[in-house]
Amino acid sequence: MTRDEVMRIRGVLAAMVGAAVIGTVLMVPSAQGAGSVRSSVSLSAPASGTYGTAASLTGTVWRTGTAAKLPGATVYLQRSLRGQNKFANLTSTRTGSTGTFAFSTTLAGFDYRVYYPGSATYMAAYSPVRQPATNRYVALDTMATTDAESGKLRAEGRIIPAPPNGTPVYLQRFSTDAGVWVNVASAGTAGTNVAINATRPGSAVQYRLTIGSLFPYGPGASTAKRFTHLVWRGAFTSYPLRNTGATAITADRSPTSTNEIRVFSGGGRITQRLSAEACVEAHLVTKTIKSAKAITQTLAAATQAETVSVGEGAEGVLKLSLSGSGIVDLITTTTDPDRTAFTLQHTLMLRCAN
Repeated sequence: MTRDEVMRIRGVLAAMVGAAVIGTVLMVPSAQGAGSVRSSVSLSAPASGTYGTAASLTGTVWRTGTAAKLPGATVYLQRSLRGQNKFANLTSTRTGSTGTFAFSTTLAGFDYRVYYPGSATYMAAYSPVRQPATNRYVALDTMATTDAESGKLRAEGRIIPAPPNGTPVYLQRFSTDAGVWVNVASAGTAGTNVAINATRPGSAVQYRLTIGSLFPYGPGASTAKRFTHLVWRGAFTSYPLRNTGATAITADRSPTSTNEIRVFSGGGRITQRLSAEACVEAHLVTKTIKSAKAITQTLAAATQAETVSVGEGAEGVLKLSLSGSGIVDLITTTTDPDRTAFTLQHTLMLRCAN
């Protein structure tokens, strides 16, 4: 065989392969199928769901205009990016003995439809398009009190899928009085992450994170999380405290309180009683500015007590765990029998959840 004959044979083989490929492409079922009897496809989908969760899509294939179902029919689940109407096959299945089918998919912001390619008897058909609203997944991961004196707290969470950077996310608390969620603060996203800082009084309430709708995804809210925000309440400053019993008490955030004052007479004491409901700790700083004798101060709550004795110019510090006690007493005592003048300055702070 000459070289020219070999080349001619190769050319013929290439042409045959090309024709076979073209023939294969042309054999893909058309939208009308091969048959002449009309068919119909139904499709049901959930109205909404959270991104990443499973969804069941179900339907039936039947002969149009009759109750006759089509068992054993191959059907294709197709999806398209929301609103773009560019569908592609995702998976397939066969109808059961009653002509029904079911698909399981993961919600991710797509439109869905089912395609029946037809048969030798039936024409092809599409189901209606279903657009389950897909809400973003929101997680409230951590909450912490970052500054107990100023009442600052921080909430951190995630938004999936990530919205554009800077999309606002809201930290909300549940108002038991009004029975509604109330915005506390907001911050912009950075990828899938968000961190929100807020200044709040002490509290023990439910918090959550929320984000609004942003095409193609609907709004989202995290699972509520109960958080106890412990904040220093006070300070309760009393000065000068003198042996005549004269006293003045001020507070930048006053609790409900009752002050019992007893005048020093020779040796004596003053008891100041403050509400400590929902408080976990008392912290006292006391300083004797002028005194001939030592002054003793005691913090007392329920069965617990701590005492400090301070001389002139000295400073004492007390800390007392309250363990849920509803009140705390600050007891100031002097044993000076001569009732000489003294000046005492003290600051009492309570770390509380209200």
